[in-house]
Amino acid sequence: MNTSHWRQPIVSSDKIEALTEEELKNGVLRNSGYRFYKEEDFDVFVKYLMENWNLGYKKAKISHRLAAEIYAHFTLSESQIMIVDKFKTSGFASYQCALITEESECQVYHKAQFEKLISAYPSIKPYYEAESKIENFQKQKSNNYLQILIVGKKYQGQNIGKTLFEFIRNIEYQLWFKNQNHDKANLLQELSVYTTTDCNVSFYERLKGKLVYEESSIPDGDIPAKAMIFRFPVLNYSWE
Repeated sequence: MNTSHWRQPIVSSDKIEALTEEELKNGVLRNSGYRFYKEEDFDVFVKYLMENWNLGYKKAKISHRLAAEIYAHFTLSESQIMIVDKFKTSGFASYQCALITEESECQVYHKAQFEKLISAYPSIKPYYEAESKIENFQKQKSNNYLQILIVGKKYQGQNIGKTLFEFIRNIEYQLWFKNQNHDKANLLQELSVYTTTDCNVSFYERLKGKLVYEESSIPDGDIPAKAMIFRFPVLNYSWE
């Protein structure tokens, strides 16, 4: 996959009010063990999707790898900030933030790749129509939501997912705190999470998420899955 024509991470510094990328790195990311997503992470991201997700590839009659690549492009096209484990690349987490109002170059690239693949392999399209239905509902309820959190199989069971999720909640608060934008304060008090029962729903239940939405059956994988949306308060850390 040739992505050499773009190098921008999935957070566009000029789109965050009064917050430069350098400030974000030196503030939130400094000594945190995390960094922004880079283009060379794509193959690892796809590998983890293949390990963890049942993306409907059997019913769509496409390869597992292709299904994972399509979902990776979809995820990256919908993500405004994506954070990766700095040292081992053991986990990925990305989310939408109300303070970012425009797409980055990286998002635009992945959206084009996703649309190209959906056109070439229309059998997978129903799965994304189902995803879009839930995402549109989520966007109406919250401008801040987790797009994906995924940990490689060999790293699971080490609290990496929990630590990464809590870090995302920390960033959410600090973005608001740094901007001091009180008009948007209510938007940044909660982080919404969309998941399905063919994923690790119990992970969010153990973290005491508030269930705010359930859809009884959607074609999210090769078996019907229940869609669920949880809400979490952001972690109340101050900017250092």
